[in-house]
Amino acid sequence: MTSGGVLSSCVVRYEQLPPLDDSRHHTLRAYYLMTEYFMKKHGCIVRFGRIHNFRFIDPQQDDRMRQHHLIDRSGQEKAATGGPGDKQEAGGDTVSHAGSHSGSQAGSRNSKSSAQERPNKIDQSFEGRGNYERYPPARDPILPAVLEFREESEDAFLHAITTDLDPTDVQFKLAPTYTLYMAARFRASTHYRPDLSPTERAHRLTEMLTKVAAMVQNVIHSRHGDPTSLAFWMANASELLHFLKQDRHVCGYSLDAQDILAEAVQVAFRSLVDCMQAELSTSLPMFLEDRDDVNEEEGSTAHVLSILTNTMALLRRCRVNAALTIQLFSQLFHFINMWVFNRIVADSHPNFCTRVWGIRLKRRLARIELWAEKQGLELAADCHLARLSQAAMLLHSQKSAPDDIATISSTCFKLNSLQLRALLEKYQPMPDEPKIPQDLIDNVVAVAESTADGLAREDGREVRLEEEIDLQLPFLLPEDGYSCDIVRGVPSGLAEFLNPLQHAGLCSMNPQPSSSGYWTIYMHDQDTRPPPGPRSPSVMSNRSMSIPRGEPEIHVIQLHKSNNGMGLSIVATKVSTVHQVVSILLDCFSGI
Repeated sequence: MTSGGVLSSCVVRYEQLPPLDDSRHHTLRAYYLMTEYFMKKHGCIVRFGRIHNFRFIDPQQDDRMRQHHLIDRSGQEKAATGGPGDKQEAGGDTVSHAGSHSGSQAGSRNSKSSAQERPNKIDQSFEGRGNYERYPPARDPILPAVLEFREESEDAFLHAITTDLDPTDVQFKLAPTYTLYMAARFRASTHYRPDLSPTERAHRLTEMLTKVAAMVQNVIHSRHGDPTSLAFWMANASELLHFLKQDRHVCGYSLDAQDILAEAVQVAFRSLVDCMQAELSTSLPMFLEDRDDVNEEEGSTAHVLSILTNTMALLRRCRVNAALTIQLFSQLFHFINMWVFNRIVADSHPNFCTRVWGIRLKRRLARIELWAEKQGLELAADCHLARLSQAAMLLHSQKSAPDDIATISSTCFKLNSLQLRALLEKYQPMPDEPKIPQDLIDNVVAVAESTADGLAREDGREVRLEEEIDLQLPFLLPEDGYSCDIVRGVPSGLAEFLNPLQHAGLCSMNPQPSSSGYWTIYMHDQDTRPPPGPRSPSVMSNRSMSIPRGEPEIHVIQLHKSNNGMGLSIVATKVSTVHQVVSILLDCFSGI
C-alpha cells in the first residue's frame, strides 16, 4: 500500500502444503508474522528470503534518482551482469523495482548457486548499505505536520484553543497559531469531505476562519485588563494573520478573517499599552523624589526599570513580533517623557527648574537609556525621551552669556518656543549663578520659533507647552520578523499542547517525516526546493582567495522614508554587485 511516496508493508510467511485432489499445483498458506507495518521510502530494498530482492521506487522521485544514477552509470555498467532494468548493488546481487520480480528464470537458475556459494556475501549486501543510501532522503514540499478534526466537534475544538485556554498553561506560546493554521490547511484540502464541490469547500473554509477570528477578538475584549493574556493573544493574532495573508491558497478565502484579526491585534496592543501606563503612573512619582540616590536597587528609577523589565520579559516569553515590541516601548517611553516633562513645566511646587534637578534628571534618565540600550531599544528611547533629556540638559548648562544662545539652540532643538520660555523664565538660579538675562530668553525663543515651531506646523502638530498624552504615530502591523521564518519542524511544545485535545478525541496531529520542515512552503513567492548543502572548505577558500585586494568599493544607497511611518523603518536594499540583501535600521521617527 502506498501513500504520499511511502510504501506500507507487513512481513508474511508462506508454508507449502501437500497437493490436494491430485492437483499438480501446490496450495500456499500465508501466515502473518506480525501486524505492525513497516514504512518503506523511495529507494528502500525489500528482501524475501535470501535471493528475491525488490526496490521500492516512488514514481514522483524516479526522475530525480535517474539524474543521480547517470553520474555513476559509467562505473556501474562495467560491473553489471543482470538484464535490462536490473541494477547491481555491492556484492553483485540483483535488485528489481518494487512490484517487479528479479525474474523467475534467473531466480530459479541462480537460487541454489547463489545461496550455497556466497551466503555470507548476500547477507552483508542488503543490511541497509545500498547505493541509494549515499543520497539524502527526499524532502517534500509539505508542512511538518497535518492536523485533522471532525466537523461535529469543531466548536469544542476551537473553544479549547481560544476562549477556554489559559495562556499560563501553554509552554509553546504560539501553539494556537500553528494549530489553527494546520486546521485551515486541512479544511482547504480534499482530505476534508472529499465529496464537497470546490465552491462549497471554499465557503466552509471562509466560514470557519471568520468564526476563529471572531473568537480571538472576543477573548481580547474580555481580557482587556490582563497583560499576560493581551500579550499572548496579540502575538498569536498577529502570527495567524500573517499566515492567512501569505498563504497563497488560503489568503483569498480569509479576507473577512484578516480584517477581524488586524483589528484584534490593534485592540490588544492598545489595551496592553494602557495596562503598562497605569503601572508606570504609580511609580513615576518616585522619579521626582527630592533625594540623591545612593543604592541603585532602591533608587528613584528602580520601580520604573522593574516595570520595563517585566514588560520586556512578558513580550519575549509570548514571542511578540519585534516590530510590535518596538512600537509598544515607544509608547511607554513617550509616557515617561510626557508625565515627567509636564510636571516640570507646570506651575507646581516644588520648582523643578533648578540646576540640581537638571543633574538629577540627567542621571536618572541615563539609567533608563542604559537599560534601553541593553534591550536594543536605544533608538526608541533616544527619540521619545528627547524632550525630557534636552530639558535636563538646559537646566544644568550655562545660560547667562550671549555666547550660550547658539549652544542652547543646537542642543535643545526638540523644545519649541513655549517650552523654552517656560523653562528659562521659571529657572531658579543657585546662589553662585547669575540670573538669566531677558534678552537671552527672547533670542533663544526667537530661534525656536523659526526652527522647532516651523517643523511642528509642517507636520501638522500644534505648538503647545505640555506634551500630548498620546503618541501621535499610527499603529502598523509588522511585515516581517514572524516566527514561521525560523521555526523548523514540529516544536515539542506544540505536540504537548495538542496531546490533551487528541486524548479527548477533538483532533489528531500526525508529523510528516518527509517534510522539509518549513512552515512557509505555501506562502507567496516561496522557493519550496530544499536549501543547498554547505559548501566544502576548499570551495570557500578558493572563493575567498579570489577577492581582489585593495580599497573596498563604495556603494551609495539612497533610502526614502514615508511621511506616515511608525517611526522605525527597516529598509531592505539589494546590492547587486555582492548578491546580498542589506537590512538597515534607521532612526526615522517623526519630528527629528
